[in-house]
Amino acid sequence: MLQWMLARHTRHGGALLDRLRREHARVRQASEQEPVELLLSVALFGATVLRGQLPRFTAESGLLTGPREPVDRGGGAGEGFISCCG
Repeated sequence: MLQWMLARHTRHGGALLDRLRREHARVRQASEQEPVELLLSVALFGATVLRGQLPRFTAESGLLTGPREPVDRGGGAGEGFISCCG
């Protein structure tokens, strides 16, 4: 079961990713003004692009390191539901 949960990397998959990275090398320099290209860039090139193109977002979101401090999502402890009827 554990083996099924681990990511599998195949030679074919690696070759496909290498080819896509070469074919779309221009998107590596995408900016926030080009959101579709930026998403493709992050998908193909990973954390390096995320840090380089969106450093503030990456740092503040905790995507790569975890959040800096606990986030208050409201509701408080012990409240199981919100009444909609008063």
